[in-house]
Amino acid sequence: MPKRKTLIVLSLIVLIGVGVVLYQLAARTTFGNVLDETIPSQEDITHITVEAYSEELGETLWATIDDVEIIDHLLTEHKEIALKKQRTKYTKILDYTMTISTPTKSDSFHFDETHFVASGTDYKMLNGHLVDSIDRLDVEWQTTDEFLGIK
Repeated sequence: MPKRKTLIVLSLIVLIGVGVVLYQLAARTTFGNVLDETIPSQEDITHITVEAYSEELGETLWATIDDVEIIDHLLTEHKEIALKKQRTKYTKILDYTMTISTPTKSDSFHFDETHFVASGTDYKMLNGHLVDSIDRLDVEWQTTDEFLGIK
C-alpha cells in the first residue's frame, strides 16, 4: 500500500508541474502577435500617434507618424519582442502611449522600458523594448498645446 500512495503522490506532483509549465508557456506571446490580434490588417494603418512623458521637461510630448516607411519599420523592428502576460495589474503609470489608427478604429498601447499594456492586458517585456526606437524617431515632437493647436 505505501508504494501505491507514493506513486499517486508522485503522479500528482508531475501533473501539477506539467500544468505549471503549460500555464507559463500559454502566458507568453510576442509584440507581433498582439499587433496581429488587435490590428489584423496592418497595411490599413493611416498613422500612429505617440505620446511620451518627458521627465526632463516635466510634460508630455506628442508626435504623429504618417510616413508608411517609418510605420513599417517601427512595427516590424519589434515584432519579436517576447511578452509575458501578468496575472496582476501593473499599477505604475507608463511613460509612453502609441495609438495606431486605421480608417475604422484606433487602438492604444501603453509601455515603458519593462512593461506593455494592450487591450487591458498587462505584459512584462522579456527581451528588448520600444522606448529606444521611439526616442530615435526622426519626427517633430510637439507640446500638448502645440499638438492640440492651442495658442
